[in-house]
Formats: sequence, C-alpha cells, structure tokens
Amino acid sequence: MVSKSEFDFVIAGGGLQGSLLAFAISSLQPSARILLIEKQRQFCGNHTWSFHRSDLSDTTWKWFGGLVDKQWDGYHVELGGVTRHIPIGYGSVFSDQLSQKLVALRSTNANLTTLTGSVQRLEDQRLHLETGQQITGTAILDCRGLSHGDQPQPRSGFQKFVGLEVELEEDWIASTPCLMDDRIDQSDGFRFIYTLPISPRRLLVEDTRFSNTRTLDRTACREVIATYLRERGFTRYRVCREESGCLPMPYQRAPRHSQMTVGYRGGFFHPATGYSMPLVANLADRIASSPAADAAAVIAAFREQMRFQTTFSLWLNRLLFQLVTPTRRREIFRRFYGKLPASTIQRFYAFQFTATDAARIFLGRPPMGLTPLRFLQSFREKRCPAFPT
Repeated sequence: MVSKSEFDFVIAGGGLQGSLLAFAISSLQPSARILLIEKQRQFCGNHTWSFHRSDLSDTTWKWFGGLVDKQWDGYHVELGGVTRHIPIGYGSVFSDQLSQKLVALRSTNANLTTLTGSVQRLEDQRLHLETGQQITGTAILDCRGLSHGDQPQPRSGFQKFVGLEVELEEDWIASTPCLMDDRIDQSDGFRFIYTLPISPRRLLVEDTRFSNTRTLDRTACREVIATYLRERGFTRYRVCREESGCLPMPYQRAPRHSQMTVGYRGGFFHPATGYSMPLVANLADRIASSPAADAAAVIAAFREQMRFQTTFSLWLNRLLFQLVTPTRRREIFRRFYGKLPASTIQRFYAFQFTATDAARIFLGRPPMGLTPLRFLQSFREKRCPAFPT
C-alpha cells in the first residue's frame, strides 16, 4: 500500500525499462512524482545487460553513464578460426548492482516511491492493484515483461542461453569480451560461446544459440561451458552465479499493444540481435526529457523513427530462421564480421543503419543449404508461440 495515490509517472514493472525510466526521470525531472511497481521482491531480476558505447546518445549517457558497471575499449569475435578485433566501446550493467543503485536513488529522491505488488489492470490514467487500491498518474507506463502478453504473438526464432559467472584460479586468456566464438556444435542453429571478462579472474561465459525451438537443456549447456573452459586450460574455478533465458527473435511484427507499452514487450529491442539496453535507455531519456502528458506522443515518435530498422531486422530474422538450415547459419555471421566495415557494424547494433548499410549486410554470396520453399511456406504457417501468455 502506498500513502499517495497521485503521481506524474506511474511505472508498472521494475525490470530494465522500468528501472531506467526511474533513473532518467529522477535526473531530468527531479520534482516529478514517480511510482515504480514490481511484482517480484527483487527489482531488476537476474541479468547481465550489455551494449556498445555508440548505441547510446550523448544525452542518454549523461545520466546513464553512472549505472555502467564495466567498460572495455573494444571486443573481438572468433568465427571460422579467424579472430577479428572490433574497436567499438562495449559495456555491461549487472542487475544486482542496478538494483542496489535503485535503492540508493530511492533514499536520495523523496519523489520516488517503489512498491512490491501486482497490477490487476491499467487504464489511460489509472492503475488498479490487486489489493484493490487505485492509483492515478499523468503517464501510466507499462513496462511489464513478456509473460504479460495477452494477444497472439509473432512468429519467431529464439535466442536461448545459459551463462555461468565463474571465479577462476588464474587470469583469463583475454582482456576484452568475445561476443562470438563459433567453435562449437551447430546442430541446433547458430551456436556460440560468449565471454565477458569482468576482472582478470572473474568471467561470465555463456552458451548461446539462435534456434527454431525454445527447448533449453541447462545441464547440457553447463557441460558445454565446462568443456570450453577445460580446453583452454581452466579446470579449477567456482561458479558464483547462473543466468539463463529464451528471448524471441521475431520475423513478424508483434500485435499492437497499448501505446504506453514499452520495454521488451513493447518491441523496444533489436530483433536481429536481442540487445535491449540501447533502445530502452534512449527511450527512457526521451520520455524523461518531456512532460509526463507528452509520453504517449514521445513513444509513438520513437517507434516511428525506428520503423525501417525494425522492418529490415524482422526480414533478416525470417531469412535466418526460415531460409538457412541450422548448421549453415554461422556462415551469415562469418560474413557479417569478416566482410563489413566497423562503421556498418556499429550502426547496425545501434539500430541506426541506413538503406546503404542494409544493402551491404544483405548482398553477397548466400550461404549453402538454402531452402527457398521453406521460406515461402513461412508466410503461411500458423503463429509460433514466441512469447509466453
């Protein structure tokens, strides 16, 4: 139960989007009355969110920079036995640290109220809690997660992963992240190992794949990670934390939710990469830079701005999951990192790529094993349950 019932911004959902909105609004509109509601006891969940420095606008960075837990000057990929270093800044935010910073923000901003509870219903300017309490707000922002989808969802592939954060007894072999190492079995789609060196002896290592199925054998993934570490000479380590997920990589537009639905469920993520931090952070900055009464217009304008990039990314996903056989998918990524200039790669991740960039990404020798008939059939198939309901 909250003592106040009227706010400028009411934020339903205390995950990434909701938390970043609280930080952005507190920074840019310190007098605004904010209510942040999360149904779980722990705000921000159990995640590692990463991004490219160039993904974020300079105005977003002014308030966002202090939330970043680790930064690197660049990263590398290991594809087809070839290493390429990408000189684009890379950073990560860890959910436990973000949650702690949210607690600290609440102690310094008297206008920020946080509440643990479940939302029963949202209206234009009214929110109903399961306790029966009603709360009014100039802007009611729906940041709840995918499990709250209440409409048929788009057809989709999946990015599924298991990650282990480990403490090694010796220094890791690289000082920069490896976004993709494809020296691993490819039978379930494009599969790669992702490594994030948090410190010389602290490492997040993930078994990730772009697959047509949601099935995720966590035990098998842990074994793959153990084998990967062992083959590089690391047999003694302590597992500190585990995270896992299954993110949709849709190839069809999602049904239209409320204009105030934001975050991952609102479609503010990169369909072809799964990265969500850049879009939700930049959106939070725009919402916080305008009066609460203008939030709907701000969201609509941002969505329209990324229409071309969204359309092209959905089309790329359709090609990946419906045209290219699973064992051949890595050829696409080998070409992407092997042939494209760093500037195109940078704009692609930032969701700011141009029509020229799109042509460069698409044109070239196609991978072997294409199935054109399967691609054509994909337009007539029944919906794939990408999002849980």
